[in-house]
Amino acid sequence: MKFIKLFYLHKKSTISHVANTYDYSYVQPSEFKYIEKKNYPFWAMIKNLLRGDRCYGIKKDGKLVSSIWYSTAFIESYGVRIKLKPNEAFLYSLFTEKEYRNQSLATNLCDKVHNILNSKGIDTFYAISMKEGEEALRFKEKLLGQQIGLYMHVRPLKKSFKVK
Repeated sequence: MKFIKLFYLHKKSTISHVANTYDYSYVQPSEFKYIEKKNYPFWAMIKNLLRGDRCYGIKKDGKLVSSIWYSTAFIESYGVRIKLKPNEAFLYSLFTEKEYRNQSLATNLCDKVHNILNSKGIDTFYAISMKEGEEALRFKEKLLGQQIGLYMHVRPLKKSFKVK
């Protein structure tokens, strides 16, 4: 059993001059090899694309070094499923290669995605973190995240139940 926190993320402009030396763009399936992890296989990412989710990333010398997925349809993670309104988006699976961490890339990437989605009329952003994920929780605080829900995930049932 694990606890999951749902956050509302406040928009904050943070793009720095350091991050501008990188290229920002949508991630193509041929680039998934850079973000494929044991618990997030290639076909899961293809499934995300087919349901309408998108992946945006930062590249350095042609290599994907940071990426984030977003959905404008559902918050769907760890058994939590919430339909989003037309002005809402769910940001998930943020990843930055170890050698590129602590350079504000993830913060800048989130800001770029916020700007892209703002131009499409989306002004409300959500994210989920596992309660034990201290690094992820600190990042949500950096983005001025405000906890708005707590869920209990029961792994054998593959379901989550709202606690608060």
